[in-house]
Amino acid sequence: MNSLILKHPSLLTKEEALTGSGNVSWSIYGKYIKSGKVTLFVIYAVLLLIYQGASQFAAILITYWATDKFGWTSSKTASLITPPLQYLIDKQQQEFGDYQFVKLKTVQCFMELNQKEFPFPYSEKYYYVYAGVCVGMVLAFLLKMVSFFKFNISAAQRLYMNQLKAVVRTKLSFFDTTPQGRIINRLVKDTESVDFAFGRFLLMTLLQASMILGMVVTICVLNWPCVFVIVPSVVIYVVLFSKFRSVTPQLKRLESKTRSDVFSLCQEVMDQLISIRAYQVEDSFRKQFRSSALTNLNVQLYANSSGKWVSFRMTQLGAVMAFLIIFIAMIIAPFSPTLSQYAALIVVYGYSIQQLMVAVILAFTNAEQEVPAIERMLEFAQLENESDLNNSLISKSIVTKKENIGLDIENLVMRYRPELKPALRGVNVHINPKEHVAIVGRTGSGKSSLAITLFKLYQPETGAIQLNEELVSHLPLYDSRRKIAIIPQEPYLFSGTLRQQFCEFTRNKAEGLPTEGLERIPDQKLWELLETVQLSDYIKQQPGGLDCLVIGNGENFSSGQRQLVCVVRALLRDAEVVILDEATAYVDHETDQIIQKIVKEQLKNQIVLSIAHRLDTVLGMDKVLVMDQGLVAEFGSKEELMQIENGIFRELAMKANLLIE
Repeated sequence: MNSLILKHPSLLTKEEALTGSGNVSWSIYGKYIKSGKVTLFVIYAVLLLIYQGASQFAAILITYWATDKFGWTSSKTASLITPPLQYLIDKQQQEFGDYQFVKLKTVQCFMELNQKEFPFPYSEKYYYVYAGVCVGMVLAFLLKMVSFFKFNISAAQRLYMNQLKAVVRTKLSFFDTTPQGRIINRLVKDTESVDFAFGRFLLMTLLQASMILGMVVTICVLNWPCVFVIVPSVVIYVVLFSKFRSVTPQLKRLESKTRSDVFSLCQEVMDQLISIRAYQVEDSFRKQFRSSALTNLNVQLYANSSGKWVSFRMTQLGAVMAFLIIFIAMIIAPFSPTLSQYAALIVVYGYSIQQLMVAVILAFTNAEQEVPAIERMLEFAQLENESDLNNSLISKSIVTKKENIGLDIENLVMRYRPELKPALRGVNVHINPKEHVAIVGRTGSGKSSLAITLFKLYQPETGAIQLNEELVSHLPLYDSRRKIAIIPQEPYLFSGTLRQQFCEFTRNKAEGLPTEGLERIPDQKLWELLETVQLSDYIKQQPGGLDCLVIGNGENFSSGQRQLVCVVRALLRDAEVVILDEATAYVDHETDQIIQKIVKEQLKNQIVLSIAHRLDTVLGMDKVLVMDQGLVAEFGSKEELMQIENGIFRELAMKANLLIE
């Protein structure tokens, strides 16, 4: 299947391409850091270094305290020791090292205090320094955690918003070739990975790596021969991890891809559940789901097992390194009184390093397993903006504006995707002001493609569209689309209130969007239009009236009521061109008559383009535009077209038993 797709890129739905392969690029980490507030990350890094520096100093300070490194305690005991005793103490120091308890026990022995305990002298300075270091560690730890969490939130928010804006603003062909499950997977699961998993594992990696760095530096300073053990061990760790690192990100990419397949299949089944049950093919889809789910579980098993593989080998290597460090410390300690003071600290650090090395590699591996989520979010954030595409096409094509009143379409060419044939192959037509035109033709003739191109849902390759004195085809998207309104074949209402369906000011205010330049539509005007479509009595009976609740897609309204709401929405736009895409296909006869009456009376001063899939809807139109294979085949009044021998419209009318005099 994969080879088939690679050989035939024109297939409607392509396989999800892996954004990266092998090792994760370090540039992804850089883009992640740049996505957040860099200042917070710098503050975190500084606080992390301060915290580790204070932690290492606190460990060494214990030894300094025990040996009175700074002489703060010896100054208090000097008055208790006579010169002969001092001579003995110095001799003991040479033999046993500079330990304070040796001095005290020697003094206690020679002063013959019997059962009385000798007062153990101490200096408050060590307490104060140690307490200060501990307080500094706590503050640095809390501040660095706060700064990292705020940084991670800012980075995740920006990545998500960039991705969401790009998806919403990209060209429509993206949604034709991208399964919904893939979009949901990236907007939901990948965002969750960056929000929680990646941030947590990255925090653990940085913290444990800084601990290892601090311990290694401390051991090398206190016992420099350990360098000959640590450096080779680190090299082996890096080599082993580099091999492991090239596998885990790819497993995560495969896991995400197979999960997208599961999401896509679930979405397709939910959308077409009625048809699946009608054709009794539940078993086929059940087998597809089990196959997709099993593939995803297999990839997850490999991803989880790889961590166990590296953990076992790293633990073995770490144990050998810890043994050698401890062995060197034990051998050198008897020959170096100074080293013997730090022998216990070196032994503890040697054992801790091997555990931390395994922990940091596993944490970093887990973090890298989530990095493909950032890759995919960055990929979606780079989707082509349809406004930029529109501007580039405008800059490439230079069209002379005509003295025109009405709608003029000249040499319009449009294709849905580069690999497909043009859906419109040079449309040329002029429609006078206030004309109502029916667009007819066989399936695939280009009727809906013409309406889509007028809305710029798909950008034309060449041609120009002029409406009255403006080149609509060369206007920005927002400005050109506001000149056209549509009453769709399948009405759609957004969740919210009924007023939000009509009033852009109210809708933007409720959603926290800018309201500059917008005005609230008066209630009187809304009620007048609802009265026109004979919907006012029903709305008055609803709780809240104009502010009554509209659930997703207006499911609390009937199909005919939803269509009438769309008619009111189109009337409020006061657009220069209104497109009817078989607006009465799914409504009853009474609603059909209401819509036809509104078109005649309320839209008499506007250009109306009615895409007719049923020929009986063209009877009330001024002219008929016949499309055939992406070209204008016939254009004129109904009577004129009926006079054309072997004409397409005449043939369609006769097949439909449509009587036109």
